[in-house]
Amino acid sequence: MSRKNVMIVEDEFIVAADLKTTLERRGYTVDHIINTGRGAVDYIREMKKPDCILMDVSLKDDYSGIEAAEEIHKEHQVPIIFLTANNTLPGIRAGLASPLCSLVAKPFDENELIQAIETSLGPQKSGEYDE
Repeated sequence: MSRKNVMIVEDEFIVAADLKTTLERRGYTVDHIINTGRGAVDYIREMKKPDCILMDVSLKDDYSGIEAAEEIHKEHQVPIIFLTANNTLPGIRAGLASPLCSLVAKPFDENELIQAIETSLGPQKSGEYDE
């Protein structure tokens, strides 16, 4: 089985670096870290689609993680795991309405994060995942 690629969309450098270290230690690859919602949408549109995206809800630009996820899902059915310190933000529930989205609270527990990623990748592993 090939290593799954996880894209990180996080505007806090220390959090992004910690996520990258955690994921690589657990056998995932991280090809790209992006700190804006628009940057994430553009990267996926122009470069390549990751197997899974870890997406902060509040990002550096005026494009929230929820808005970026909605835009990404218009073209690609890639699982997105929202990361947030405030799971009561407006829009979180709407963002989670998609079966391709889930939520992990910050500060994240490593095992909870990995479980969320493995669960989101489930359909891909069984061959039911569709681009």
